[in-house]
Amino acid sequence: MYPDEYSIIFNLLFENSDNAIKCRDAAQRNGFEKAIYFDNSKNAKEIECLKKYYHIVGLQITSKIGLERININCKKVMDFATQYSGELQEWMFGELLD
Repeated sequence: MYPDEYSIIFNLLFENSDNAIKCRDAAQRNGFEKAIYFDNSKNAKEIECLKKYYHIVGLQITSKIGLERININCKKVMDFATQYSGELQEWMFGELLD
């Protein structure tokens, strides 16, 4: 990683666990460094923002920072998530833990 590049995490939401797992499995073939699947269906009643989306996939990439680059990365992630009936919930700087 170069000094002007940062690790970015994108959290995707899915209603269906099969779609979430397919997305996770395809992530590295599509240029993402890491992909982790989280099943939040057990905690859904406690998490108000997850009324219908119970499955989360975290994707990690390393990228340069800047408004244009962030827009490009978000568009790439949204297009990728849509292939599996998912949607982008949020992005943040950081690294996914195994």
